[in-house]
Amino acid sequence: GVPLLILDSGLSKPRTKRSIKILLAERGSSFTLFQDTLNHLSEYKTVQKNFHTFRKSDDHSILMAFEFFHEPSALEFWAKIKQLVSVPENLSLSSPGKKSQPKKAKLKKP
Repeated sequence: GVPLLILDSGLSKPRTKRSIKILLAERGSSFTLFQDTLNHLSEYKTVQKNFHTFRKSDDHSILMAFEFFHEPSALEFWAKIKQLVSVPENLSLSSPGKKSQPKKAKLKKP
């Protein structure tokens, strides 16, 4: 498969939360074989230059791995992930919460 990195800006109506998604797509058809969202507990790292690991977002006890056959591509992928995760707003579960506005009291008519 081909690893893909997607930065969802959260600016569209159905998706209002910024996130970094990592996908594994089938070469040729682009069918998604695997998809996960990186968050502050993912611990994405390189074990070797061409071997990357991270924890699944919905169960951090599960360790996932990508093995790259082209080392320069692996290094480029790692550099882009480091760049994106260095911005706290991009990571799920670690972005600042929105403050809700207090509800206005309704006036009763006499």
